[in-house]
Amino acid sequence: MRTASRRLGLTCAGLVLVLTCGSSAARSADRVPSAPVTRTLSNGLRIAVFPVHRMPIVQIQLMLPAGQTAEPPAVAGVAPLTATLLTRGTSSRDAAAYDSDVARLGGAITARASRDFATVSGAFLAADLGAALELMSDAVINPVFDDNQLSIEKARNQFALRQMRSDAAALADERLWASVFWDRAYGRSPFGTDTSLARLTRDDLRAFHRARYRPDQALLVVAGDVSADSVFASVAEWFGRWSGRAEALPMVGRGAERERIIIVNAPDAPFSVVRL
Repeated sequence: MRTASRRLGLTCAGLVLVLTCGSSAARSADRVPSAPVTRTLSNGLRIAVFPVHRMPIVQIQLMLPAGQTAEPPAVAGVAPLTATLLTRGTSSRDAAAYDSDVARLGGAITARASRDFATVSGAFLAADLGAALELMSDAVINPVFDDNQLSIEKARNQFALRQMRSDAAALADERLWASVFWDRAYGRSPFGTDTSLARLTRDDLRAFHRARYRPDQALLVVAGDVSADSVFASVAEWFGRWSGRAEALPMVGRGAERERIIIVNAPDAPFSVVRL
């Protein structure tokens, strides 16, 4: 009952927020700080806090430069897999236990990687800030990258690749990126390739995590019904043990410019797509 009621509380708070933002924007604008309260821990982790006391909720987001552009070419696709598997088991919780502990608080934690960044996000009741930060730090610092979970996520990404190739618009977008950024990581599919995905192992994810998931290049943002001092104390408690420095990204020289016209023959596509 406790979990159900907490979930309902978060849902209702979100609903009220959506319904009232437009009508009370003028009244609430003066309650939103113009700039965050910031601090940097001794390990290099930067923290930005936005105290906003409209609702008893808190949102947390950790950003790191651990997206596709940080991938070594030989392990294309490792960034999204690493991010996804952060919450699929840690050294103290398997995947089921981790999900259960998050659900018990009535909150949510998600992790994903884009072309530039990896992002771990959470939403909880403000009273559960400490427990939420403990769960998030456990995922970021102590992931185990279980082989079974890795196999499941690799299969999902391989399926996403097949879906993308069967969609004319998605295929055109992929080829456009590849044409413009042919000598850059931006030109690769965000999921990697069939070949690279098949080769990826648990050790590859561990190596990428060890190289990129470090506090000195991370930014943690907390917004909601909290005080800056309480946030700084909780972050120091749960992320203060995070250590190490991220490896420098290799400098990549720009290749010779070239103009290209690419025609992709997809006879079964229901329509044609042009990208310029």
